[in-house]
Amino acid sequence: MTTNDVPVRAEINCAAWTANNLAAEAEKARDEARAADEAGRADEAEAHRGRARALDAMARRTLAEGGLDPDAAIEAVRMVPLTDDEIAQRAIDAEAGRGQALAMVRSHRDALLMRSDWTQIPGAKLNADEVRAWEAYRQALRDVPAQADPLNPTWPTPPG
Repeated sequence: MTTNDVPVRAEINCAAWTANNLAAEAEKARDEARAADEAGRADEAEAHRGRARALDAMARRTLAEGGLDPDAAIEAVRMVPLTDDEIAQRAIDAEAGRGQALAMVRSHRDALLMRSDWTQIPGAKLNADEVRAWEAYRQALRDVPAQADPLNPTWPTPPG
């Protein structure tokens, strides 16, 4: 991910994340209490308000245990620039992924070549034009890694 062309990663403050989720649940409980009040269900409304108070207290305690000021607005997730080491590791990982993808392309190409080996055996029941067509097909398969985008090759169509 990038922000203004600077590679970044998400840094999650677990205490703030948890507290935000608890606060959201508390808000839902308050909404349920208002709905119960409007429907004339006072006991149910009080139960929802009690749940909201308990969730609010848990959120404040979670922030305090995380060393955060419960009265301050705290971002649960923020984007931070990648370090030089992280950028280098991403480049290594990308190259490794490219190598794996190229190996898969070569493996598929090799399987297609093996499926057409029979066309090169002397005595195969092919006429001269068919033999040349299969030779051209097999050469096109061998040329796949040299294509402009070998990770997204254009596969030749077998003759016949």
